[in-house]
Amino acid sequence: MADWRQKAVAAANAGEYDAALDLMTGGVEFCASDLLLKGKCIQLSRGEKGRQPEDAAAAFKSALELDPEFVPAMIELGWIYYSVFDDAPEGKKYFERALEVTRQHAIEAFRGAARCAEDISGSKGRDEVIRLTSGFVSADDIDESVVVQS
Repeated sequence: MADWRQKAVAAANAGEYDAALDLMTGGVEFCASDLLLKGKCIQLSRGEKGRQPEDAAAAFKSALELDPEFVPAMIELGWIYYSVFDDAPEGKKYFERALEVTRQHAIEAFRGAARCAEDISGSKGRDEVIRLTSGFVSADDIDESVVVQS
């Protein structure tokens, strides 16, 4: 990990969002995760140094340009459009895309886990993995009155 990246992550983890952002300037090369961190720091810096929610959204969109299936950026864009820009239809588009990509990954993971479990324990192991899929998301998960974002 590049030295500036380690310092930026440490600053962000310490709640020093402006310091983290100051490290993300100049001729540094960003990956999607860097841009996600940048967007989150912009949001949490509360508009200091002239940074605005639109700047955070631009960072998240840049992350998606680098990695069109980067679910964390889709989720952040969904929330920023929904709760900051008061644009539920646009937020919904990002959330739905995140769900579709996540679904594709989850299916592949469950498929692989079921095949491994079947090789290890036969059909009993495969059936246990299949049972896990039915409880993957519950109505309680969706109906949380307080949403916690990481």
